[in-house]
Amino acid sequence: TGSLTSWDPTIPPDFGTSVDAFAVSGSQVYVGGSFTSIGGKRRNSLAAIDATTGAATDWNPYPINDAGPTVIYDITATSTHVYAVGELTRIGGFSGTLRSGIAAIDATTGTATAWNPGVSNGFAYTLKLRGSLMYVGGEFPTIGGISRNNLAAVDVITGVPTPWNPNVVGG
Repeated sequence: TGSLTSWDPTIPPDFGTSVDAFAVSGSQVYVGGSFTSIGGKRRNSLAAIDATTGAATDWNPYPINDAGPTVIYDITATSTHVYAVGELTRIGGFSGTLRSGIAAIDATTGTATAWNPGVSNGFAYTLKLRGSLMYVGGEFPTIGGISRNNLAAVDVITGVPTPWNPNVVGG
């Protein structure tokens, strides 16, 4: 009908608050952006929302950026992992696991997994999962310690960039 439903994972209005990405997996809607509260719970830029009720779940990876505001630009979710890119340096708060702009998070526990390709000297803005590869785009000169200008394919198991290198100039 095009009518609005009652589903409402309220984000309190605040200057700079945004939802920049979402992904659905099972009964969860994973939401990323720039916010500190969603669905009735304190969450820093990344949350899982119950697809039926609109309430935030207990899943709370708490990404942070040591240098400033945390922003999640894109999310891809599977039944076991949530992959996120953005302005983040850790998963799990200020004493959490170091991650540089990209992270794989356990979909059950909310903790960072061992997968850690990391971007340097820039940010990743988008990611797309295709089979066993994660394609990552943004403004960065290296990912996983290997030179890749702004676009890379990364093995979803090892986190190692593949030989594919389109060498995108300009971000």
